[in-house]
Amino acid sequence: MVLEGDETLGAEGGGRAAAPAPDGGGGLFMGTTNNRLGFEWVAVSKRRLYAGAALLVLAASACVGLYLRLPHDGGAGGRELHPAAARFNLVEGEVRVVRGETREVVRAGAVMAVRPGDTVETLDAARAVITLADGSTLEVSPNSLVTISENAGAREGTASRVRVALGRGRLEVSTEEQPAESSNTVETRLTKNRLAARTEASFDVFDNSSEEVRVGAGSVVSEMPAGRTTIGPEEHLALGRGGEVRRREPLLDAPVLYDPPHAARVVAREREQMSVTLQWTRPLARLSVTYRVEVASSPFFVAPGLLFEREGLASTRLVLTDLPPGNYFWRARSISEAGQASAWGGPQRFTILTDSAEAR
Repeated sequence: MVLEGDETLGAEGGGRAAAPAPDGGGGLFMGTTNNRLGFEWVAVSKRRLYAGAALLVLAASACVGLYLRLPHDGGAGGRELHPAAARFNLVEGEVRVVRGETREVVRAGAVMAVRPGDTVETLDAARAVITLADGSTLEVSPNSLVTISENAGAREGTASRVRVALGRGRLEVSTEEQPAESSNTVETRLTKNRLAARTEASFDVFDNSSEEVRVGAGSVVSEMPAGRTTIGPEEHLALGRGGEVRRREPLLDAPVLYDPPHAARVVAREREQMSVTLQWTRPLARLSVTYRVEVASSPFFVAPGLLFEREGLASTRLVLTDLPPGNYFWRARSISEAGQASAWGGPQRFTILTDSAEAR
């Protein structure tokens, strides 16, 4: 084989030149010439040869890159852990990621990966949902700070290892079924909490350095200054700023909001300010409780969108008056005599329209 433009020689130096291709020099197979000894020569375009070589180099580079990105068992029956990036499932509002290696601050996006060492920060009107390597999910509430400390998944039933740290705010965690010896841990300043499989739990770190743990389902083994304890399903634990246990009691149910129903449209007469009656259910637990109700112009209930707040309510009914047309969000929570606050019921939305706007 020779390059086009070079001299083509036979076995004795007197062979004929290769015949041109029918298309004038365009194909990989250009033509043949037979010499007296029966050799067959193929002429190939330099341009085609160089292009083919470039494609081979690109393909090899892609294969190497893919190999480096894939997890590797490292022998020993495939039981070695492999790292995996966490992924955002949901980003609402301004969510920032501080890269652990470079300390670069980037704005989170729905397809962004979060690596071990990275910190996720949600601002006032923001929240994020993150899936970790073991299939568990984190819901990061507004004004919260969470660091992904460790995120190693597993294959074929082997152990996984996940660990996050809550610096401030609120974190809700939901775990999936876990292979034996796996670990899913949430750390705070005061506690180290290991979550069992199929557990629903939330963790709060308040501005005054006190903390709370709520377990809705499953169980959490918590290590704290007072020792180790297991928090079972439907249980609430509150810690003082020094790590002392302030309260431990059954989990208080959140109120169920039922009137007005979600996405209700309330029609008012033109230029008339409207009154709306809010109603919710009493918790099933036989506890003496009061309620806190908030009404806002956004579902995040942060200033300046917070329009109304009232606590210490004994009734499950509240009438709001003089509301102008617009969209409103409301929520309510129960508070026990001991001071435990339930999760929020809601938010639910209702809209006040003028009769002229409804007609359109």
